[in-house]
Amino acid sequence: MDTGDFRDVSKHWHRMGQAAAIWIAVEEAGTAFQAGEVPPDGFVSKFKKALEIGANLEDLGYIIGPKENDIAKIITDYTKEGYAISSGFPLLGRCHAFEGF
Repeated sequence: MDTGDFRDVSKHWHRMGQAAAIWIAVEEAGTAFQAGEVPPDGFVSKFKKALEIGANLEDLGYIIGPKENDIAKIITDYTKEGYAISSGFPLLGRCHAFEGF
């Protein structure tokens, strides 16, 4: 995997995420089947949803690079009123106006 190529990295993450979603769907379907809780569609919708993971590969988040960059978008998104990153410490988070930093 070429970690310098964000599209290549994205494909690997897509495959890994989709495999994890399918694994979870299999476990959930097996548990429901054993409990006698088979949905009318026979778990088809559960597996379709798992296969949709990573379907939108055009939205890879923010890009910062020599040819393309989303710096203006990042600034706009992260300076909106009400946006905050949690500190993980509720007492400290309540000291800030937006429950975080």
